[in-house]
Amino acid sequence: QIMWISEGESRVPAVANLTVTGNIVYWAIYVAEERDKLYQELLEARDLLEKKTEELTAVSRRDSLTPLLNRRAAKEDINALIVRSSRAFFPLSFLLLDIDFFKNINDSFGHKVGDRVLINLSKVILGQVRETDVVARWGGEEFVMLLPQAQMADIDKKLNEVRTKLAAMPFKFKQEKVKITASFGATCFNDNDTTETVFERADEYLYKAKRNGRNLVVTDLSTDL
Repeated sequence: QIMWISEGESRVPAVANLTVTGNIVYWAIYVAEERDKLYQELLEARDLLEKKTEELTAVSRRDSLTPLLNRRAAKEDINALIVRSSRAFFPLSFLLLDIDFFKNINDSFGHKVGDRVLINLSKVILGQVRETDVVARWGGEEFVMLLPQAQMADIDKKLNEVRTKLAAMPFKFKQEKVKITASFGATCFNDNDTTETVFERADEYLYKAKRNGRNLVVTDLSTDL
């Protein structure tokens, strides 16, 4: 880099490029200020692009209605956690939640009210989990949760807290108070489990909760059901 003296006697940083071909020297001088400005603009453009990419990725992982993850993102995170769990040998709990008689809510009060129920339930769930937990809307009125480093006794207690909070929420539609409840099925990953087998077991527990009166939590500890 060299210093260029302008007509006004001011010093301007510049860069000289030299190329020698035989006995001939080709040279060019560039004002460094313009080069540095362009370089800075390129850096800012790159940072903005990276930020926009991160924002788009976050949006693509979110459910279209609730503040939870969508099904595709949940599958990705669940598979990643299963791999980590198998390597680091930490407990991993899988949970399913389904709103009781949700079709009746949509039929009686409309889908906008049903959407409100889904959003409010999502907020209740998020208030009871950790940042490391995976919480997603699996589809319709069904939700899935994956909790690393959590024992089944703690899961059973946590789910009953969610169930109780949900049942106590004051839902009021068209001057009519409506009680919203949910059923839960939860299980821990075993050494021989896959995503499919653990999902089937949690799903079996969920339907046991439905068959036994709903508004109920059924887990690996629920040996009496």
